[in-house]
Amino acid sequence: GDYLITADSSDWDFGTENWTIEFWIRFSGGSGASQRVINFAADTSPPLGVMIETGSDDKMVMYEYTLNSDWTKWCYDTSAYSLNTWYHYAVVREGSTFTMYRDGAEQESDGTDASSITSAHGPYIGTNREINGYLTGYMDEIRISNTARYTGASHVVPTTAFTTDANTLLLIHSNWDGGLGADSSGNANDFAVT
Repeated sequence: GDYLITADSSDWDFGTENWTIEFWIRFSGGSGASQRVINFAADTSPPLGVMIETGSDDKMVMYEYTLNSDWTKWCYDTSAYSLNTWYHYAVVREGSTFTMYRDGAEQESDGTDASSITSAHGPYIGTNREINGYLTGYMDEIRISNTARYTGASHVVPTTAFTTDANTLLLIHSNWDGGLGADSSGNANDFAVT
């Protein structure tokens, strides 16, 4: 039932630009049920929102969606996660291509989409826009960037704490002295902790 939310910001209006959402995650329960990881809420239909979650098959998936219940799955895990294991996930938009990486390896994809993403709120971390579904586990090193940080079939998984740079829109260190949910990117996208 713990989650982080922040107010709307033009930072979350990705449009058709490149971006990367990445994080470390460790599931401690909830196997066989949806786990809400990160959600950029759609407020009207359009715009498009982005949802990253797991399904009943325990595989991570990224959807674009509208409030008309139009859901499009764009990239997803090739295998289920195991409980009590840390994974690094990165979801990258490069041009019109969405790619999900798990521990540096490219996962499955469902074609391309050139649609503009203009989220009305977000991100919600550990829950969805209705705050009625949650993540059972832990997250660390949550970073959102306005660039495609990873391309190709694989990349080296980062093993040190992320540092902010000109492309960092949000950076949360779970052990940062600034407090849980404090944005260390310099963009003041701080979260309300619940």
